[in-house]
Amino acid sequence: MAIDWEVWKRKLEVPKDEDAHYENTTWCNRDLIPIPPERRTYDVWSYFGYWTVSGSCISAWSTGSTLLAFGLSPQQAIGVVIIGGFITGLLAVACGWIGEVHHIGFTVSSRFSWGMRGSYFPVVIRIFVACMWFGMQAYWGGQATRVMIGAIIPARTWPPTTSSASSSGSVPLSRPS
Repeated sequence: MAIDWEVWKRKLEVPKDEDAHYENTTWCNRDLIPIPPERRTYDVWSYFGYWTVSGSCISAWSTGSTLLAFGLSPQQAIGVVIIGGFITGLLAVACGWIGEVHHIGFTVSSRFSWGMRGSYFPVVIRIFVACMWFGMQAYWGGQATRVMIGAIIPARTWPPTTSSASSSGSVPLSRPS
């Protein structure tokens, strides 16, 4: 059975609007043109919800304890988190300004800085960073799940203790079964 590549190509194509005044090409398609008013669905509450969910990640939860481990007092750690969040918010607003004003996405806005072919570089960097971010979140999520299960079922802690601390010269990581 042969694969019909034309069928798959049509399935992967970016859709074209009914009253479009453009052709679907590498340089121009529905995802790259400015978003028309009828397709703009984000409002203030959408952005608020996005940033609330975005800030509810494992790295955000562990920031305070990391700062405490570095020797900051709780008041200093809270101050650093607030100031850091404010600076990050300012940078996010500055980076998103062009998209808000001109209703274009990151790939389009990077073209005026990098050129048509050079704009692939920041896109690839963004993909790489997203993969690394997902990996870190998955790792820390797994660690949190492991600790949670170990707290609920102590016999399921890992790594299991196979010898006593005095014979191996190490400190056991879990309670002996």
